[in-house]
Amino acid sequence: MKRTALILALLAAFIFPTAAHAQGGIIYGEGVPAGVTVNHDVLLMGNNVFIDGIVNGNAFILGNQVLISGTVNGSLVMLAQNAAVGGEVTGAVYAAALTLDLPDTASINRDLYALTVSLTSKPASAVERHLFALGLDAGLNGRIGGDLHTVLGPIQMYNGIVRLLGFEELTLELRFELPPRARRASIRHGARGGAEGAAALQVPGPLPAFDWNAWAINVLRGWGVLFALGLLVLWFAAPNA
Repeated sequence: MKRTALILALLAAFIFPTAAHAQGGIIYGEGVPAGVTVNHDVLLMGNNVFIDGIVNGNAFILGNQVLISGTVNGSLVMLAQNAAVGGEVTGAVYAAALTLDLPDTASINRDLYALTVSLTSKPASAVERHLFALGLDAGLNGRIGGDLHTVLGPIQMYNGIVRLLGFEELTLELRFELPPRARRASIRHGARGGAEGAAALQVPGPLPAFDWNAWAINVLRGWGVLFALGLLVLWFAAPNA
């Protein structure tokens, strides 16, 4: 019921923005600066959304680059391109993002629900309860206090297969870099702002022309020798007629 209420509240904020603003100032611009305390729910929207201060309520976010380094005394619901949750969230986190990173300073006191392309967490990060995640790539090094309910890692599987077949140039990689505002936050807050906040899925460089003839010859050489050895083993191992 709580999760349903949060989703309905977010939808209502987008559908009826004027009413939401009039009833309690829920729409709060792009961010909550350091040293500022907001004693109600907030809705943050923009290209570079941030929470450096304290929100005593739920936070609803729609943004491009999202950086959370402050405190949310409630739940966090966000739809973002690239997000880093490096502060404390006393409730649950519901995130749909291209990339989601949990730096060492991340502390989520309840569950984390994530729909991402890439989900990463640093060793000192913590999710106190369960993790529910669906994504293509993952690098989880932090502490999960509850159970893991995840479907993660097809990119690693794909890269492993193409490397095994000798197609190193076809591997995919996620390139992480801080957005401009996150770089400034990294300098200002030290470890609290040191999250890789953005990523792009790319093929590294233009693909060279592939020589199928050379590849076929190499495969035939390798497997031909194995095939010949296999025939010899069968011939020696077969009982005499």
